[in-house]
Amino acid sequence: IDKIELLFAKLNNKPLESSETWVIQLKQSIDVRNKLVHPKATLSLSEKQVEIAIHSVLETINELYKLVYKRNFPSYSLGLASKL
Repeated sequence: IDKIELLFAKLNNKPLESSETWVIQLKQSIDVRNKLVHPKATLSLSEKQVEIAIHSVLETINELYKLVYKRNFPSYSLGLASKL
């Protein structure tokens, strides 16, 4: 998330708002990823958690894409139904 915050600050000329929904969901998804990769206890994932994680990545890509290209990521409108 540090590199995303740096990119956002450089491209947007203001810091990333940590209260944005996509930022909160991305941080939660990174936490889940870390618990999967470095398990200290058994982790049970729900379909909803996986959906939120994928959605947070899509939102992050879209937000950064908008900063660079001033328009939505082309596949963003497909949402989770994407075949990418």
